[in-house]
Amino acid sequence: MNNYGHSIGRRFFVSFGIMALLVLGVATNASAQPSPLPGACGEDFPLTFEVLQNNLKEKTFIRGDETIVRTTGVLKIRLVNTDSGEAIVRNISGPVELTYHADRSVTQVANGPSFTVLEDDVERGGLPAGAVITYGRVVSRFEEGTPGGPLLGFSVVSVSGRYESVCSTLDEG
Repeated sequence: MNNYGHSIGRRFFVSFGIMALLVLGVATNASAQPSPLPGACGEDFPLTFEVLQNNLKEKTFIRGDETIVRTTGVLKIRLVNTDSGEAIVRNISGPVELTYHADRSVTQVANGPSFTVLEDDVERGGLPAGAVITYGRVVSRFEEGTPGGPLLGFSVVSVSGRYESVCSTLDEG
């Protein structure tokens, strides 16, 4: 596998959902404590998540000069508005496929329920900013800035299906 795939950093986290949780090591076991998602709901309220069930499996394939990582299985999380205590439990199992290209860009295809946090300053393909769960097919792409550094030029290429704005669902007002 390309050696930059697991050291991409915050930009990777806020946009890649399931894979981000795996990259950060939080989805490897059910977590005992909720973890914060800074800025996921902007200034509205702080959001935390907790992994309730993780039975994800990852398979890696090489196709020419591309590395493909497919993640399948079960991943269930609890998301909490820490101001109000309001919580939801969601299945964000995917599946998800990451393709690491020779030009050091990465394409993600999520087919099914997946979680992501999208910042205001990225092309979101019609999805709202903030914490979002998508149900359907979402194709995203990153262009790498410098080897091993943060990825630049993130965009959601296409979206089909529906989505849930976690921030709206958990809004106390």
